Amino acid sequence: MSRYSNRSVTPSYLSSTYMGGTSRSPMFSDTTQLLLGEVKEIIPPTDNRSMSKKYLEYNVEVQHKDGPGAFTVVTFTNCLLMNSLAAVADIHHYTLRADKSTPAPDRGTTTGAKVLVLCLGGNASSAFIIGGIREDLTPDANDHHYFFEFNGIQATINKDGELQLKYRGATKINGDLTDAADPKASDSYATFTKDGSIKLATQDDAQFIHINHADKKLEVLADEEWKVTVNKKITIDAGDDINVTGNKVCDVEIKDNVIIKSAGVLVGDATDHWLLADTYRNAEGTMDKKLSGMLNTLQSLISTAAISLNAAAGVNAIPIVGGGIASPMFIAAATALSSAAPLFAQMASAIDAFESGADSFLSKKNLND
Repeated sequence: MSRYSNRSVTPSYLSSTYMGGTSRSPMFSDTTQLLLGEVKEIIPPTDNRSMSKKYLEYNVEVQHKDGPGAFTVVTFTNCLLMNSLAAVADIHHYTLRADKSTPAPDRGTTTGAKVLVLCLGGNASSAFIIGGIREDLTPDANDHHYFFEFNGIQATINKDGELQLKYRGATKINGDLTDAADPKASDSYATFTKDGSIKLATQDDAQFIHINHADKKLEVLADEEWKVTVNKKITIDAGDDINVTGNKVCDVEIKDNVIIKSAGVLVGDATDHWLLADTYRNAEGTMDKKLSGMLNTLQSLISTAAISLNAAAGVNAIPIVGGGIASPMFIAAATALSSAAPLFAQMASAIDAFESGADSFLSKKNLND
């Protein structure tokens, strides 16, 4: 009785062959195995070796094993990369890294993309790359996460659902930055945290915009200069204080109105009140009109007194013979001077009235230095 299901006396994965015979290469036979390999070369559509003349193709060195035989390294040429969307309107494509320089047997130091290959219909000439395989750098099963990096752009989602996008700069096949990448420009990032906050920042947080949802505030840091240009109108509506501090340049260019609605505007140490210009100018205008009218009247009265005194002096020359004639002139001069005197008091009163309202000229909400 056979011990195998096919009633043979040999295992199903063994076959009979002549002594010293060899089996055909998997490149010239059917293969239904899922093969592990490394991308060694990229063939663009313009290359003479391209089979499709339309898509990127890859040469992949795979570890092939036929039954109980030893693993052999076989190159599958012109492999196509599986497309996860595969539609005209919905597109998803990328390139795999290829490493020609590393010897195929040296599997511990290879840097080309490690991929899984299947052949369509078992035909080795129709090989497709269906996915990739790499060692997980964070093997902790409790650390539920998603990590993605392509040419120096990283995306990380952690177990709390927080997202970080990070810019490193273009990378070499080993993950290091290329010579063209600027290390000082590296490590800019954007984060979306579980408390609803959003932050955009450059390296070492030298500059950032932070929408701090937890503390209900917006923080903006410019390392050297902050410039804002608004083509129409900017409106700032604050229910509490607006605090502006800094010793750098803040350049705001606005081509229309600036409207600030707030409980008060405080500048610097906020030790002095802002002047209410309209209130001040209205009170100052009222005082100026009064003083101007009084000064014109004074000028007329004093001129009259001077003319009268000069005329009286002429008729009262020694020997005085015209006392009676000079009398009306002296009376006119005295009357003019008597009328002028109260006007000085009225002018002083107008100035005092203006000064008494000085407190109303200052803002009770807005302070500056």
